Amino acid sequence: MRYVVARVVVSPTGHQRTARLLVSDVPERTSPEAVLEALTAAGLAGEFSEAGVPFGNHEIKADGRRGWPYGITHSAEAEAAPWAGPPAKRPEPAAITWADLTRERTRGEGRRVTLRLTDAEHARYSLAAGRAAVSLQEWFVRAADRLAEYEALTRGESRQYAQARAAERNAEAAS
Repeated sequence: MRYVVARVVVSPTGHQRTARLLVSDVPERTSPEAVLEALTAAGLAGEFSEAGVPFGNHEIKADGRRGWPYGITHSAEAEAAPWAGPPAKRPEPAAITWADLTRERTRGEGRRVTLRLTDAEHARYSLAAGRAAVSLQEWFVRAADRLAEYEALTRGESRQYAQARAAERNAEAAS
């Protein structure tokens, strides 16, 4: 089974759907919501955002029995190269397999965040990381995880969520 992530442009003449990503080898009976969750977990939501809204003006559709989902006429690459010929010969969009999309990412494959700290803040956080016997990066990741758990609890999410995150953190620390 395949899913297509398409950008939707609404105009007076109708909707134009441009394929942006093709997710192949998706297990049968996987819902579009599960594909959306997998894309978000893999850190790809920003690739399909509009005005800062993840998946804004985008939709996820399963391909039909005869190819592309109804209404998706071409890929972004074909739009950039209209001379490529008839739709059957136009290039397909970027592609990823379900296995690649859902595999566990290592920290080296993650996203980069740059923090601007004063000298005093850097010294204070470096000392705290040293006392915890971890790198400064690991210390910030742990602090962010604890803050996310706290906010989840204050929003009324279950204690099980916090316990599951703590178990994940402990498993990472053990490896």
